[in-house]
Amino acid sequence: MDDLRAIGLRAEAAMLVATGGVNTHRGAIFGLGLLSAAAGYGLAGGGHARSALHLGKIVAGRWGDRIRRGPIPIFSHGAAALRRYGAGGARAEAAAGFRVSMR
Repeated sequence: MDDLRAIGLRAEAAMLVATGGVNTHRGAIFGLGLLSAAAGYGLAGGGHARSALHLGKIVAGRWGDRIRRGPIPIFSHGAAALRRYGAGGARAEAAAGFRVSMR
């Protein structure tokens, strides 16, 4: 998780430079980074990543606890939603394996 976090922070810094300091894709960098890491882990034999649902299970099983305990950016949109509404945001969704409702 430490390596993934470092890669994500570098990607976030590059995004902020490219956008003049505007957060346009922080959530996407976070979520897609975790799903990409899960796909690589699955392909390397660490899990069976046959679909997006399986990728979410890998994220939750491999990194969910570390995501929940990880640092919370104080000035992010997700942190503001957490304070205002109690919504878990991208971190909670990732830690839970990106649960989806399929009807």
